[in-house]
Amino acid sequence: MQHFRTRFESEARFVMKNRIRQPAHEIKRFWRNRSGATAIIFGLTLIPILGLLGAAIDYSRSLGVRTEMQGALDAAALAVASATNLTEDKRIELGEKIFGASWSTKAFVSVPMPAISIDYDSSTGEDTVTVSADSSVETALLGVMKIDEIDVAAVSTAVTIKAAPICLLALNKTAEKAVEIQGGATLNSIGCAVHANSNHDDALYASGSSDATAEQFCAVGGYEGNNFTPKPKTCGYVEDPYKDLVAPNTSGCDHNNTKIKKQGGPKTLTPGVYCGGIDVQTQANVTFNPGVYVVKDGALTFASGSTVTGNGVTFYFTGINTRLTVISSATVNLSAPTSGTYEGFIFIQDPLSNPGQLTGQQNEIQGGGSIQIVGTIYFPTQPITITGNGAFGINSPLMPVIADTITVSGNGVKTIQVDQSAANMWQDLPKSADGARLIY
Repeated sequence: MQHFRTRFESEARFVMKNRIRQPAHEIKRFWRNRSGATAIIFGLTLIPILGLLGAAIDYSRSLGVRTEMQGALDAAALAVASATNLTEDKRIELGEKIFGASWSTKAFVSVPMPAISIDYDSSTGEDTVTVSADSSVETALLGVMKIDEIDVAAVSTAVTIKAAPICLLALNKTAEKAVEIQGGATLNSIGCAVHANSNHDDALYASGSSDATAEQFCAVGGYEGNNFTPKPKTCGYVEDPYKDLVAPNTSGCDHNNTKIKKQGGPKTLTPGVYCGGIDVQTQANVTFNPGVYVVKDGALTFASGSTVTGNGVTFYFTGINTRLTVISSATVNLSAPTSGTYEGFIFIQDPLSNPGQLTGQQNEIQGGGSIQIVGTIYFPTQPITITGNGAFGINSPLMPVIADTITVSGNGVKTIQVDQSAANMWQDLPKSADGARLIY
């Protein structure tokens, strides 16, 4: 019995001793244990990871809001700039209305009405309209980094476009490259517009190192090339302004296959019907008396080195194989009548006439000589090419070109102007549309 009590007390002391030592042992084991380090590190890095993810999501969302804001501002700026017939207060009211109608994310992003300013430039007669807006987008995940919202802002500026006289008008409604500027040609349309009635994607086309400047470039369809100043815009059709022009008497023949040669010295021609055309040959010198010259079933040709003069003259092309050819190095000084039925018209094509069965036949004026043509060039169903390496048109205050299609080529500068006052010719010129364009 005594032995049993002694053993029992000994084991009890052992158990109690181990129970006392176990907590300290477990604590030491906990501090030495590294098996949970990854979880701790992951927990510590989770916040910046969520922050970066939130930044990507929230900033992408704010960028979408800003893009839509920019679109709504652009629409408002164009509307205000175009509405020149309204008072300034009404224009601003219109801009706010257009902005509100264009803003589709307003359900979850509140944007105050934009600030709109209109500045008038007396030197150009144009208005510059600036429309701006700003707001903020509430964040979804950046809140863990204590970023509760992201500011968004945008601005749009537009300028009015006043209706300008059209100096180049291509009437063809489907042609590719209805107005084409090729190679190294430079087109300088001073104070006037260039318009293509074609609905083709490449209605206006500029290639190579060509350069084209005008008051406005318009096309029913699209354009190709970065060589236009300003950037072309989409416009509606412009009706042929002269489709009801009365034709002169084209019956009979007053002259047949007229050829003007160098031999015999300068010649003078009188108005009439010239069947088979008029051929002014190399080194020939001819003066056209005032009046209407009907070029019937043939070409009007001014050869290289020829000299051609005529004031108050109009050439009317009719029949088959009828066309205009002015060859480089010719000296040409022609001006249209300043009164009467054909005031302002220098070349007129009968819409029913045929330019000829030969491939590539077309009307062509080559620069390089001394060429001064004052008056409207009108070939409603035939193409025309203005080409050559010399300057052309700089001395012609009024020379709008209206044709089926128009090509400008060569390396020279082609200048087209429509200064009716300087020419003293007051025919009704086609006009471009009022409108506006964005300034980027």
